[in-house]
Amino acid sequence: MNRLRPLVLAAIAVLAAVSLTACGNKKNEERFAANEGIYFESGDLKYQVQITRQLNPKQAMDSELMQGIAPAQRLIKPDELWFATFLRVENESGSTQHLASRFVIRDTNGDAFFPVPINPAANSFAFVSGLLPADAAYPNINSIPGQTDINGKMLLFKIPRAAIALRPLTLTITDPAQPKKSGAVHLDI
Repeated sequence: MNRLRPLVLAAIAVLAAVSLTACGNKKNEERFAANEGIYFESGDLKYQVQITRQLNPKQAMDSELMQGIAPAQRLIKPDELWFATFLRVENESGSTQHLASRFVIRDTNGDAFFPVPINPAANSFAFVSGLLPADAAYPNINSIPGQTDINGKMLLFKIPRAAIALRPLTLTITDPAQPKKSGAVHLDI
């Protein structure tokens, strides 16, 4: 019996370590979503990509979504695409939180793409960093973006056509106050 005791203790130690490791991984999984539609955390907020799609400025709806872009930014190279990602954010933390202000899309080569600035006064779909009160969602359900089937605020990117083949493209969202709590999602394209 005394010889079994060290084996039993070792087995318990291994099970405890596996349990603790699983708990640690659970939190990491909450900060990563394998695809759009799944909530993930960045900082103390929950983010969800509602939809990601290519925009065509020659189409009426897409042209409206591109309002508020500076003329110099409107120039696009023949090998680039306009790429819109619509986000929904929820604050269940119990206190006012800052919306993330750093966004980057990376392809599998590690190339980084950053959002094109959009003037929110000219585009109600533009994602604007700021404060989100406790128990609130962004966009507000009573806003135009909150009442459409998209139900999200837009980040707009210029992406090289070649990057589309380097999937999955991963969007990383960082709250500057909590950079170690960044969240990420694979984009569906």
